[in-house]
Amino acid sequence: MWWNSVCEHPNLAPQLKRHSLGGCVSHVKHLVPALAMIATIGRTALGQAAPLPQDLFLTMWQPPTEQRCEVLNKPLPMPSAVFDTARLYQHLAGRAAASVVLAWAPPDTAWREVFGPRPDSMAIIESTATDTEANTVRDALLATLNRSVTIPLLVRIDMADHAVLRVAPALVCRPASVRGTGLQRYEARLRSLSRGPHRAIVGFVVRADGSVTSARLRTSSGDLEFDAGAVHAVSLLQFRPGLLNRVPIPVFVAFPVEVR
Repeated sequence: MWWNSVCEHPNLAPQLKRHSLGGCVSHVKHLVPALAMIATIGRTALGQAAPLPQDLFLTMWQPPTEQRCEVLNKPLPMPSAVFDTARLYQHLAGRAAASVVLAWAPPDTAWREVFGPRPDSMAIIESTATDTEANTVRDALLATLNRSVTIPLLVRIDMADHAVLRVAPALVCRPASVRGTGLQRYEARLRSLSRGPHRAIVGFVVRADGSVTSARLRTSSGDLEFDAGAVHAVSLLQFRPGLLNRVPIPVFVAFPVEVR
């Protein structure tokens, strides 16, 4: 899948403290090689000249409430290492003045249809161009892309007298649980399983629409009835989906369910 994430859900803890519910714990895979490589990085870490995602967005953007976002801490390649810039600028010569911001992510070879619609590897996020012009820019970027690039990036191209290409590290936002009926049903289900102490870890995918799918037991509590109840309980939750450069993506989560 596109992103296997380590994440926590502190907004679950206050309501479910008596159940000792932990946050979700998992690992980054395919799209993001390791959680240890994800951190918020400032201009000092990247160097003064290195752009951050907020430098490339056309409009101000804030993550959804209670959703944590971080900048991918990986070495940032030069634009000319990501694209054949000479060919790209030839493709875009003479275009009307406009700006287009896109999210690039390597295609996922482990995709399964149950995860939902496959995200676009080069998704248009914002544009001041017409749809036709923005798609022309996207096609030109794909045609000149260095396919050996294996990290997600934010890409912006500005066209005026001549095209200017910039890249920035990817902005990654973890899934966040949503308060509401699903959370209430989850809490009630945990109360019905309170013959503790028990602890199981359940893995599932938070789809791009925030729904939970493919819930499976990863680590047994030793109690088959509790294990089955834990798998059912997490299926009741609803999430704000994980985001990659503001684009909703499926995220794998390993979620500890514990009662004492």
